[in-house]
Amino acid sequence: MNDLQVRLAHIFNLIDSQNNISDTHKQGLKQIVEKCITNIPNFNEKNLLDVLNRGDFSVSINPNLRARGHYSVANNTFALREDFDNNLPTALREFLHLASTPQKINFTDSNNYEHETGICEYGKENGESYQYATQLNEGITEWLTQKCFGGAYRGSYFFESKIASILDKTVFEGKLTEAYFEGNTDKIFETLEQNGIDTNMFMEMTDLLDRNHKNNEHVVEIESMCIDIIKQKSLNMLETSTNLPDIQAKIKQMLSIVQSNMVMQNNSQTTLNPSTIEQFPESTLSKLSLVDSSFNKCLVSIKQKNIELKKEQEKPLSTELKSFREQYSLPEEEKRRLAIYSKETAERIATETPQPDLSQEEYTY
Repeated sequence: MNDLQVRLAHIFNLIDSQNNISDTHKQGLKQIVEKCITNIPNFNEKNLLDVLNRGDFSVSINPNLRARGHYSVANNTFALREDFDNNLPTALREFLHLASTPQKINFTDSNNYEHETGICEYGKENGESYQYATQLNEGITEWLTQKCFGGAYRGSYFFESKIASILDKTVFEGKLTEAYFEGNTDKIFETLEQNGIDTNMFMEMTDLLDRNHKNNEHVVEIESMCIDIIKQKSLNMLETSTNLPDIQAKIKQMLSIVQSNMVMQNNSQTTLNPSTIEQFPESTLSKLSLVDSSFNKCLVSIKQKNIELKKEQEKPLSTELKSFREQYSLPEEEKRRLAIYSKETAERIATETPQPDLSQEEYTY
């Protein structure tokens, strides 16, 4: 069996061993698990295995449930409004919340606790409730569900899923979904810092997402901040990498992702010219519109660095370097002695300097 089959077999055996789940629900769970592992490259089953290994996992169907689905860490219960067969995409979407929830919540003090599910943090501090990155977390969940069902599924977090997709493919390069399944927000901030990105800007953007969901009044502002975050990563790449062609390719790829995923593509503030992207980084750079001209300058500086690098490579040897080479080079006589061991080298030296009459001189080594 290959790795995927081994993973599925292990999870299926654990599902079959659950005493509180009906055979019908076991089959529904298996369908969901197979879709997740097959279609989500970064799917991590650690939390799921912890859930199943507790031995008290249960599934319930409650038509009166306020939300479409809910997983309770405290009760280890997966509740759905509709059965698996009636709405498998919704069941999978809610299952992703289960799979991204670490088993470490502690409610011993109901006024002071914290918990992570995916990249969302929530809890209470001195009785005051708080939550962070809820809508971005929902966006990741929606995007991953779409990966499993393609265009057949579109839930309530379309805009959030677009932002999650852009960030994971550009800024985080897969680490956003890794952090999601680990319930590890620290990984997000580590990645931001490694890429020279202002963490406060990222937090402000997630806060706007939380406030935007009901009325979509911050869409353009959020997309602009998302672009600014990509700018910061691009500038950091320019400053820290020496492989300029590689940087060109990566930035071009990020621009293509932005162009194809931004919801407000027709808005002049966030539009990209597809023909410009195809010709990147040629003279049409000046036509590229990404909120303001600062990113254009970033891209143009790539060409400038290429020019400077080429000039540096073509520079004549400095006087100091010439002196160093002359000081530590072999005397001409020694070069001729060594040339005896290489006919090819000897022929080259013969064309450069007069050869001695070897018949008149004895050489010993």
